[in-house]
Amino acid sequence: MLELYHNKAIVQLSHTRIQMSKIIDRMNSYFVSREIPKLEAVELLSLAGILVSIFFPIRYVLENSYATILGYYSDFTSISIYIGFAFVLIFIGINIYREIKLKKNFKFWLIISLVFTGLLIVYQVKLESEAAISFYHHLRITCVLLLGYSVYKSPTALKYKKLFLWICVLLGGIQGVIAVLQFSLQHSLGLNLLGESPLSVTMYGVAKAVSHGTTYIRGYGTLPHPNILAGVLVIVSLFNIYLLNNTLQLRERVILSVTYILMVMGIFASLSRGGMLALVLGFTTWLILNSYRKKSVLFVRKLWVVPIGIAISITVFYPWIVSRGTIESAAKNLRNTYNATGVDIIRDNWLVGTGPGTNMFHMKQRLSSQLEQWDIQPIHNFWLITWSELGITGLIVSFFMIKVMILSIWRAVSRGNTEKKISTGIAGMSH
Repeated sequence: MLELYHNKAIVQLSHTRIQMSKIIDRMNSYFVSREIPKLEAVELLSLAGILVSIFFPIRYVLENSYATILGYYSDFTSISIYIGFAFVLIFIGINIYREIKLKKNFKFWLIISLVFTGLLIVYQVKLESEAAISFYHHLRITCVLLLGYSVYKSPTALKYKKLFLWICVLLGGIQGVIAVLQFSLQHSLGLNLLGESPLSVTMYGVAKAVSHGTTYIRGYGTLPHPNILAGVLVIVSLFNIYLLNNTLQLRERVILSVTYILMVMGIFASLSRGGMLALVLGFTTWLILNSYRKKSVLFVRKLWVVPIGIAISITVFYPWIVSRGTIESAAKNLRNTYNATGVDIIRDNWLVGTGPGTNMFHMKQRLSSQLEQWDIQPIHNFWLITWSELGITGLIVSFFMIKVMILSIWRAVSRGNTEKKISTGIAGMSH
């Protein structure tokens, strides 16, 4: 009997040592990972600041005649200074410094500088009254492109990928809550310091939907438009699914399940038809790619929250979904008018375009006699508005960028599938 107790004590002690070892290793990885160089720390903080500023676009609107050229304030024609812009410049600057210091891609940055300067000169000479707004949007587009390249090249972005995904997911869940509250209360929540737009059923320029004869404002979150909110939440919902499919801890799975449901409800609260469709198509595409990569659908067992989130949202928002289920004749006619006007603008400016950010000026000039001021909006087609503002060169560059992105995703999926085949073959040989 004594020997039995002795053996149990040894086993218990061994188990305790293993648990303590795991705890120590986790604490070491937790604290050691924070002993990072100052430049990397600044880069990490700037990238985190960029992510936060995407969800909470805190800004100061400069006083100018462009902001109210439509007869009321419009984000499409205003010039604002965003806090996130400072984080973007810091992050890009660090990556340029790193690459030049390592004598890498110097010609690339030289070419980018020359192209930026050349296009800037073209639009500044071409435009007169809209030169300032064109310069502003030209600078924003350039920063977005350089940010994408810098994130792709940054070792810090790869090293802390999971942290950044978690930040996006948690902020996406908060946006979902804000959108649902806005839709429930039918007015803004007073979060204007965090980027929230003033919202009211009686205000011009606020996106609304009509259901059973009653007008409702759509959920904005703290983003400029419900469609933008829906697009951001669709992307972040895929990040959520990725994390959910790759975590084993119960606490993390519970948090990710809750944030996913909140984001789906936020998408439905925006009443964005494109957002709802993209939610389904995005998840379906993710399933197809992962089925191809893993040659199995067993990973789906972890994603029970997806149909539950969609089912809850459909149940809550069913009356409004039915009303938005078809494109009303009035909305369809407006979209056709916007796109037809866009074709006319392209016909007159097909080579270099009208200039970045100037679409609303030309839409107002051509549609002021046909539509009410609050009905005048940008072209509702990505390719048409790109061509109208940036010319044929901008259109070709956009095609090229999307092609590169699709090919990169396909290579990543194919590489993962190949690596799995190799590992499976090695395991088979070892047996």
